[in-house]
Amino acid sequence: MAVIKKIPQDMLLKSFGVAGDAVAKVAEHGIETQVTPSKIVLVLDGEVVANVPVAHEVASKVADGTMTPSDKIKALMASAVGKALAQAPDKAQPETTLEYLKNKAKPVTQKGAKAPEPEAPKPGNAVNSTDGPTWPILPVHEMTAMPPVKLRDATQLYQPVSGTSDHSRYFVVAGNEQVRVAARYKIGSLSIRVEGPDLQQMTIDLYNAGFDSVKKDKDYASVHVQVDSDIEARRALYTVIGALPGPWRTLCPDLARLKGKGL
Repeated sequence: MAVIKKIPQDMLLKSFGVAGDAVAKVAEHGIETQVTPSKIVLVLDGEVVANVPVAHEVASKVADGTMTPSDKIKALMASAVGKALAQAPDKAQPETTLEYLKNKAKPVTQKGAKAPEPEAPKPGNAVNSTDGPTWPILPVHEMTAMPPVKLRDATQLYQPVSGTSDHSRYFVVAGNEQVRVAARYKIGSLSIRVEGPDLQQMTIDLYNAGFDSVKKDKDYASVHVQVDSDIEARRALYTVIGALPGPWRTLCPDLARLKGKGL
């Protein structure tokens, strides 16, 4: 494989529309981008794990700002980066997933000033705007009585769904035609799971939302965090939902309805 031009990796990826967080994760996982005569390849441990069909001349012009990449090429680049990240081994992070989620959601204040508690969306208000009808809300008494279904098949807010194990139980907290989100909340612990037909195209969004387990081959992603209070649990949940593509067909979930009901 002939590499004919070296373009700084962050410049190359950003010029093709890859978000800054994803660019940092590519470098963090030791993934290298190389420009060949006919394509851009992403290399991990000496092996090509993804590629984008972009000629070196085009790549050079995009990188130096004299050409704008098409939406199709940007989508192909995002998909390639997501594929490469999905194959990269987990790296030890300087902060836990909980700290990552806390810091993403923490309001910035002046030094020494006490940060105000974030005002959570009121249950019943849409998390994101919706262009269609909202999903029905499952009554409280049916949350533990109704048999769980696969998350990707759920159609109601608070509907019980199964996790990786048939014995685990989560509850739907957000959903639309492309993706569904479920959560399980016990004292001190919050687990969030995502499934859906468009999950393959959401790898970068999921990493940016704080997910540390993205199983593209199994069509689900999950994150598990330790929380010290209901406020921290809400902050983490709303951060994740807000980071994923909408619009949602569900109203804002009330985390109190889930507490202690999951398995």
